[in-house]
Amino acid sequence: MDIKGDRRTSTGKFRGGEAELQTLRRRLDAWRARCRGPQGRIPEALWRAAVGRARRAGVEPVAEALHLNVGALRRRVATPAAPTPAPPVTPAFVELGLVAPAATCQLEVEAPDGATLAIRITGPLPDLAGLVAAFRRARA
Repeated sequence: MDIKGDRRTSTGKFRGGEAELQTLRRRLDAWRARCRGPQGRIPEALWRAAVGRARRAGVEPVAEALHLNVGALRRRVATPAAPTPAPPVTPAFVELGLVAPAATCQLEVEAPDGATLAIRITGPLPDLAGLVAAFRRARA
């Protein structure tokens, strides 16, 4: 009884996933027992599970096993799965320090031996006194 679109064996059992299908059938039966009447719509979680199973085992056999409308299940199987929305990104807190206007500074220092230290700085000023002292110590 292996007909195209029907994934059942000759005994009428589904190949693989029988337990999954039975679990889904029990969930649908429990929902049906709680929700009587025409206004009760099958929850999306149950539809998603049925659609996933139908994509693997075929629409007609799954609809028959779960007592679902074949046309409704076929339409849902034909509709591409909606992408799972990405979790919202929580922006990180970034503290920006005070930014002083860019200043340009030029400094030239000449050692007794004639060596020259020329410094051109744009932006925050470093420890100029320490730089000059290090230059003088290196030349001594």
